Amino acid sequence: MNLTLDEEDRDWLVALLEERAKELHPEIRRCAAHVYKDDLKKTLVRCEAILDRLKTNPDSAG
Repeated sequence: MNLTLDEEDRDWLVALLEERAKELHPEIRRCAAHVYKDDLKKTLVRCEAILDRLKTNPDSAG
């Protein structure tokens, strides 16, 4: 799937994902339920992977 974003939308999406990734770190540390903790870790990995792609190839997003 290809998604076309203008620069403003890409920057907003990057900021949103960065904020969510920051929120996930303490949430993962505090979580006692292993199944839920694993889901949070998977979400963090996905956020970081998308962030990496958006930051590495800003032109490919829009």
